[in-house]
Amino acid sequence: MSAKEDYKEKSEGVKYLEKIISNNRFSEQVPNSNIFGGEDFSLQEAYYHEVYKLLDKRRYNLQDVKKFTEKQDNTYTGVFISAALNKIIKDSDTVHLDTIKPLDYLLYRFSKGKVEVDKAGHHFAAKMSGGSVYAKKAGNYAFSEMEGGYGSILVAGDWLGYGMRGGKIEVHKAGEYTFMYTEGGMGEVHQARKDHTKELFSAGKFFKVLGKPVTMNGQKRLFYFLDIKDSVMVAAVTNKNEVIMEKHFRPVLDKSIYELPAGYIDEDEKPIDSARRELEEETGYKAEKIKLLFSAYQNTARSKQKMYFFLADDLSKGKKKEEKGERIDEVVNVKLGDAVKMIKRGKILDANAIACIYYLLINRM
Repeated sequence: MSAKEDYKEKSEGVKYLEKIISNNRFSEQVPNSNIFGGEDFSLQEAYYHEVYKLLDKRRYNLQDVKKFTEKQDNTYTGVFISAALNKIIKDSDTVHLDTIKPLDYLLYRFSKGKVEVDKAGHHFAAKMSGGSVYAKKAGNYAFSEMEGGYGSILVAGDWLGYGMRGGKIEVHKAGEYTFMYTEGGMGEVHQARKDHTKELFSAGKFFKVLGKPVTMNGQKRLFYFLDIKDSVMVAAVTNKNEVIMEKHFRPVLDKSIYELPAGYIDEDEKPIDSARRELEEETGYKAEKIKLLFSAYQNTARSKQKMYFFLADDLSKGKKKEEKGERIDEVVNVKLGDAVKMIKRGKILDANAIACIYYLLINRM
């Protein structure tokens, strides 16, 4: 059964909605979620189109919609307001909406005119196709699946611009996972930084894409680079002079490759503590002794990320603990000489692991 067919069976909700609109009773709440279903987009669509169709029977003005907005805080009020606005607003109209609390799906499928909102809930201006929208604060998934128009937010939650296909979004401060899975349009985060860089994209704790104004050879341009947390790599050597390696599945390569234990340095964590943690989490070994070998930048063309390389020995069994989204197929002990042979045969392909192994070989660690 389709979402729309499922919706049509909910005649109680349809009758309630017809009663509200036909009697012009804006003081009553619109049907709640136990009548119309959960957060599925297809149910919001069915409700939106039903409202839009029923609005043909009565004439409302912008003042009516504003009055209704100021009184209601029901789950589906945002969708109701969106349908009403799209029915009556003109391209030249400017509307300011005040709400009791942030409403989900406010300005859903917005298509024309200009609307200003102080605060909005989740899915603000979702599937917007035209017009201009301004908000001081919005929840998660603002402008998701946006197709056109212009949107501006001072502070947005996570997943801003998710699945965006067109239009333009500007935001001063955004949460995690900004502009994920976009297919078109333009998005920009004007998050102020001391070095005048602009945050253009965020993948949460993993990395951010930044733009920094630079002058090179007398020409000014915006230089794009990655903001990635520093990391560690550990060469753990057993009493048999074997290096502990792991076969780590990497989705970007769609295969598992041999690496040394490694990972990001957590906030307020020292590199040496991160090295101890990563070694135990990924291999199940603890190190009594651990020392820094060297550190190096990962990609000076596009990032300031630095990796710290450690030597660990005097090992004992600990507790392996893989993180969610991580897959380590096996942990193996490889003699240093055999590791060099694996590099030459193309069995070890990770550049950081190769650098660390050759460092051990040259310095006879």
